[in-house]
Amino acid sequence: FLSSLFPTMLLPLPTSISSCLPTIRWPLGPSSPPMYYKPIESLHNRRGAAANSPSSSSPIDAIVSDVPKAISSLTAPSATPDQKQHALISVGLILLGHGYADECHDIVTPLSWSDDTHFGYGPSVYSTASPSVVSAASYAHSLVHRREAFNSGEYGMTGYSNANYWSSASNRSRGADTIPYGDMRRAILAASKGNSAAEAWCQERIVEEGKEDDTYWESRALHELAAQVSRPRGGNEGADVAAAELKLFAETACELELKVLLKHCLKGAGYECEECVTGGEQT
Repeated sequence: FLSSLFPTMLLPLPTSISSCLPTIRWPLGPSSPPMYYKPIESLHNRRGAAANSPSSSSPIDAIVSDVPKAISSLTAPSATPDQKQHALISVGLILLGHGYADECHDIVTPLSWSDDTHFGYGPSVYSTASPSVVSAASYAHSLVHRREAFNSGEYGMTGYSNANYWSSASNRSRGADTIPYGDMRRAILAASKGNSAAEAWCQERIVEEGKEDDTYWESRALHELAAQVSRPRGGNEGADVAAAELKLFAETACELELKVLLKHCLKGAGYECEECVTGGEQT
């Protein structure tokens, strides 16, 4: 299926990009950093010396210190507009996977929202972007607001509420059938094995809700789970153990979902990414 969407000859990832993949994480808890809704140039000045130093020992710091350079590294001279836009989303997802929700938001907003914004990475191209780009950018947009979590953001909405809005937008978009829902489902089902609380959640929210559809996946269910496990809980020891197991699974599921979408977008940009996803059978 992916071969019909993207070129068959895929390039190896630049080291500056591939070195950031092993450190993608999605921690969940009762608090998370708020979003600033500022342009990348302003965010650069907020991040401090470590993230702004290209010579920093952390690969992600090099990307944060020069986002345009990271985008250029994934944009070949012969890249089509569609490939360039998939490269944009890819860099955004890598930033998001390291906690840089604002930077990702700046990048994906012009690809998923019809109006220009003061923080967007360029003017809106929503009306001219391909259906696959709009759908992937909208999906990434939903993950940005999941990372915003319980904080109040745009239009007075909490991050989780806004995440639901963008999941619906992605599901309704013309390119929704290009999103690798089946790969997400398989990776997350595989990650649940051996964790009784996770297996029960998957049975109810993936298998039973999806009925006979073996590609069924619903990101809003994971938004709900992420919110559920992030709230402080008190209870007996057995309940605490089960809650801890479910929280660990939710963090892994969020990480895997992002990585599957990242692999999809990197292929759209013309790059191979076999190391993007660990756990679950990928196609």
